[in-house]
Amino acid sequence: MWSEAQKHEALYWGDGKGRTAWHEFCKQEAYMEHMLIKQDYDVDGELCLNVDKVLDIGGGPVSMLLRCIGPSTLTVVDPLPLSGPAIRRYRNYGIEYRQEKGGDFRLPQYDEVWMYNVLQHVDNPKQVLLNAIKHTRGCFRIFEWLNVPIDVMHVHKITAPLILDTISDLVTIN
Repeated sequence: MWSEAQKHEALYWGDGKGRTAWHEFCKQEAYMEHMLIKQDYDVDGELCLNVDKVLDIGGGPVSMLLRCIGPSTLTVVDPLPLSGPAIRRYRNYGIEYRQEKGGDFRLPQYDEVWMYNVLQHVDNPKQVLLNAIKHTRGCFRIFEWLNVPIDVMHVHKITAPLILDTISDLVTIN
């Protein structure tokens, strides 16, 4: 089921540019607000972050990290293979792209770990959440659509209890 969903996901993104990328950038404005990412832009419209290392789990070809300046280490982990335009875009911004599943990768800890609109798309939401938290030494920021029905690209119905029950023993939620 997950492998089939990944095929649909790849078709949706296409080459990672054009209308799909623009649509994603628009959604990201809402994600950032809900994730409490301070939207402090410089004169060129880039998001200024005051941390050293940021990891985006599931950022695909149009990660929010493409909007950021400041961190010395920017990394995107996503199982989707990228095409030329997306690979060049990440390279030009100094962003490392790792084609790996969110529950399987092993990296050092990051100051911030971001995850948005991801859990419906993964093979094991609990494993991805736990791995994300394991890689966080500072702030874990998450935005997920809740109670969305399952379809060809969304293999899980994500609920608040699923998220809260998974992380409740590991973190204090304020």
